[in-house]
Amino acid sequence: MKIKNIFFLSLVLAFALSAVCGAASVRGDMDGSGTVDTDDAIYLLRHALMPDRYPISQSGDVDGSGTVDTDDAIYLLRHALMPDRYPLRSPCIEHTEEIIPAVAATCTQTGLTEGKKCTVCGEITVKQTEISALGHKEEAIPAVAPTCTEYGLTEGTGCSRCNEIFKKQYKIAPLGHDYNSALCLECGETIVFTPNRYFYFELLDDGTYSIEYNSNLPQLPKNVVVPPTYSGKPVTSIGFQALFQEDVMETCMLPNTITVLDYGVFRCCDRLKTVMIPRNVKTMDHNMFSQCPKLDAVTIPASVTSIGLNMFIYCPELEYINVEEGNRYYKSVDGVLFNKAGTVIYDYPNGKPDETYVVPHGVTTAEHQSFLQACYLKHVILPDTLTTVAAGLFFGCDALESVYIPKSVRTITTGSYVTLVGECPNFTEFIVDEDNLYFSSIDGNLYNKSGTKLISYAVGKKDETFVIPSTVKTLGNYCFASANNLKTMTIPKTVTTFEGYEFHECNGLETVIIEDGIKKLTKGLFYQCKSLKKVVIPESVTYIDNGCFRDCESLCEVNFHDKLTYIGYTAFRYNNFTSLMLPGSLKSVEYAAFAVSHNLKTVTLGEGITKIDEDAFYYCDALTEIYIPSTVTYIGENAFEQCQRLQKIYFNGTKAQWLAVEKDPKWNRNTGYYRVYCTDGTLSK
Repeated sequence: MKIKNIFFLSLVLAFALSAVCGAASVRGDMDGSGTVDTDDAIYLLRHALMPDRYPISQSGDVDGSGTVDTDDAIYLLRHALMPDRYPLRSPCIEHTEEIIPAVAATCTQTGLTEGKKCTVCGEITVKQTEISALGHKEEAIPAVAPTCTEYGLTEGTGCSRCNEIFKKQYKIAPLGHDYNSALCLECGETIVFTPNRYFYFELLDDGTYSIEYNSNLPQLPKNVVVPPTYSGKPVTSIGFQALFQEDVMETCMLPNTITVLDYGVFRCCDRLKTVMIPRNVKTMDHNMFSQCPKLDAVTIPASVTSIGLNMFIYCPELEYINVEEGNRYYKSVDGVLFNKAGTVIYDYPNGKPDETYVVPHGVTTAEHQSFLQACYLKHVILPDTLTTVAAGLFFGCDALESVYIPKSVRTITTGSYVTLVGECPNFTEFIVDEDNLYFSSIDGNLYNKSGTKLISYAVGKKDETFVIPSTVKTLGNYCFASANNLKTMTIPKTVTTFEGYEFHECNGLETVIIEDGIKKLTKGLFYQCKSLKKVVIPESVTYIDNGCFRDCESLCEVNFHDKLTYIGYTAFRYNNFTSLMLPGSLKSVEYAAFAVSHNLKTVTLGEGITKIDEDAFYYCDALTEIYIPSTVTYIGENAFEQCQRLQKIYFNGTKAQWLAVEKDPKWNRNTGYYRVYCTDGTLSK
């Protein structure tokens, strides 16, 4: 570009100093001088700018672009200076034309008319002109009604010109035969039932039967047809987890005598594709289809009055939940399950392919885990009619990146082991309406309005550390749960309240520094942080609550200072310690506090500890020796169970004192053969 500008300036300067015109006979001899030089480039520049005043007798398109412009003058200047590098074609006395094919316009792309150019000199003799894009022509794609045995399709829309689909058609489950005998009342087909030997039949109080799979027989067949009667009485119920984990069955057809589908009827059926739910069913209990990875279509009949929770979780191929017209309690809006009034959203299908979902205006309640495991969802916009966001609403949505929280939301709940965006590895942003009076977003993380409580960290952020703002006084339940990219964390002394399980399953977290001033580490604070290796605990901390570091399987370095007064039950269960020294300030080693420490070899308990509780060192199968102070008065059940390598117990008291210690009869069950070394002698197991 710089060289081009220099050439152009040279031409402009020469343009101002000279003027030559005349006929040309040599290709590129624009001024008729008989030679091709820089003056010809100047003349061509003049022609490009003032063609009437400076005519030329040959094509000025020396660069083959199809037009004569200032670029041709620059090209001619280059030719004059470097003819071998920038050659000119021989002039055409008479053009030999070829057609430049037209380009048809499409719905989204412009086209071109037919043009012509000379095959000898390349000059464009008929220029192509642009044709505007046609634009889509939208038309409806008709729905296909399902039959007793064949899937149907919802209505869709698409372009009649290019066949692009605007609204996808979704599968509708087959209706299933309408039967209470061997003849379908709908299509007249004769029905062959799955033999009775595959089932258990339970007589109910009302004189009808409930049915479940007979697990003593081989697997059910691929296509199951449940019989309508047994011993002359109707089958009205499919029992509790009746067909649980049937991994051969692909379809299941039920008679119209069925009114109740009990808890988890089809749960964990790995190959199940569809169930034809009969038209008299009233109750569909919790978890009915949960963990059916091949389930691709379900129709809820008009007769259904009650649907349980978690009906369709972990069903990644289910794109559309259909509700039969006429149901008075439920409806389907674009495949999403709502109550009839449209105020409650129950289930968003796991396999629905949309990346963005705008929850309809009018929804006031989003049920717990409504969007659980939605595979493709990236962005969700909640409506300004919603007041409460339930715990686990978006739990396990692998693709989820952002959620918009409107000004109407007043409450965001939490639940045990379930967080709002837990296990959403790509989630990076909470977007909170500026007019919301209760919540705010700072750098994509969710806080209360004043910024004093961190409610939820955007767990998909790629940062390896996070600085907790100095304004934060409270860390909310599970606020960092499953933030797997975090490696180091410092908890500042400004934090005064921990609500529990803040760093649950932060599997990348390796080092934690707790600033001096913090007094208590709460329940489950670092539960299941599998990579956590080192924790620095200041002397201000006196209390470590239950399960605080439970299942931190890599944890090998913790400073247990002599200001500690309590370490809760299972607080350090399943760790990577090789040795352990506990201060006498503790008074007690609580239930399973250091159980399942597979690499723990030596333990020293400080003078002052009085109690070794039940399962305290259970299954520490590498433990060879332990130092027990004379202050210990009680050792609980299974305190050293499965410590099969235990060889030496050093008791800092006399044999009489050791024998006086209250011991549960099972305190040393399944230990190795050990000796107790007292201050006045030795005792054997």
